[in-house]
Amino acid sequence: MKITVYTLPYELANEAKKINKLFKAGLEELHLRKPSIKKDKYIQILEAVEEKYHSRIVIHDYIDLAIKYKVRGIHTSPTFFKGVFGLCRKRRYHSLDNFVISTSVQKVKDIIAIDPIFNRVFLGPVYNMYNVGNVKINFDSFQVKKDLQSATMEVFAMGGIDLKNQEKIKGLGFDGFVLQSAIWKSGDYLAAFNSFHLN
Repeated sequence: MKITVYTLPYELANEAKKINKLFKAGLEELHLRKPSIKKDKYIQILEAVEEKYHSRIVIHDYIDLAIKYKVRGIHTSPTFFKGVFGLCRKRRYHSLDNFVISTSVQKVKDIIAIDPIFNRVFLGPVYNMYNVGNVKINFDSFQVKKDLQSATMEVFAMGGIDLKNQEKIKGLGFDGFVLQSAIWKSGDYLAAFNSFHLN
């Protein structure tokens, strides 16, 4: 099962060094999502990550940087490729080899309406965490499992994933899952990643 790590939406101290260490530990894909920072800061993070790891990064913001930095892909809204401008964007990104184009939805039924140019969809939040030890799934497990069997693209679970529920995620038929708070707010991000990665 594939593991993707999302950055937190705000800057962290020594973040690029931490990202490099995660890649060195075996992380295959990181989503760089920083909606509140300016482009020059975004570029600083990309340039501080070792160039050999750029091919493992999917960017959410300032996607015009994707080709320059030779990243793995882009993550954007489901409507990004609609209309006249959308057709131009399709021509630009569709021709790139092994390029990940992903988006997010909140409902399983929305997956079937996604443009086929997207090769990955993130569904969530799958879990809501109300307080420590009180996590509730947002979907009917039987229905999710059934709907995922007919999906034509990779579907990743996101939201509230931790060591306690990762096995259930696998059992539902997701192709992978997203880690964010479970890594960055753990106190030891590398140990937290390894506990999933080595599991």
